[in-house]
Amino acid sequence: MKVSSGGHSLVSVDQEAMVVTKRFRFNGTSMSKLRAKSGSANGQHTRVTLVASLIWKALITVDQVKCGSLRNRLLAPAMSLRGKASSPVLESSFGNVWAPYPIRFLQNETGLEFGDLVDLIEDTTRNVIIGKLCLAHEELEHNKFCIFTSWCRFPMYEADFGWGKPYWVNTAGSSVEMVTLMDDKDGDGIEAWVSLNQKEMYVFGSDQDILDLTS
Repeated sequence: MKVSSGGHSLVSVDQEAMVVTKRFRFNGTSMSKLRAKSGSANGQHTRVTLVASLIWKALITVDQVKCGSLRNRLLAPAMSLRGKASSPVLESSFGNVWAPYPIRFLQNETGLEFGDLVDLIEDTTRNVIIGKLCLAHEELEHNKFCIFTSWCRFPMYEADFGWGKPYWVNTAGSSVEMVTLMDDKDGDGIEAWVSLNQKEMYVFGSDQDILDLTS
């Protein structure tokens, strides 16, 4: 596709390389179904872990469709370092204090079932927190990975700048491929803002689990 503006020359745009952002909402009913699907109806797994696992499963399938075979994949969640860093971070300090860490899906070692990915995400995250695994920045620098970040439990719907609390909070679209998770307005669901290139977004949105569990 070519676009132009005024008297400027035409510029070619690679539509497959364009990143688009879509919202996928997991409501309270969907969260209950995910807990049952994971075998943890008693609330053992967090909402973020359940949603991240389902989305990652769909993204691994997208890559499999794209490449024609199942491949090793990296997930890179953003971990808050407040309360986890060796040097204390003041509660009154301003700004983000975080670092990504790799979670490795290895095709010959890890199952692709939903429950397998739930366990993988939880076990890796736990080992990073207690210091058994390093953050491995070098691995992330040399491999393609999917960025996940969670804004859940941030009191965004309590913010009031003088004209009342917000009716709906959302995030702007991203120019890079990533997933942002946020509480929905009801507080028991999650809105996943997924940014992918257009072709991969079509495959992702056609995933049966995504179709069945989101609105």
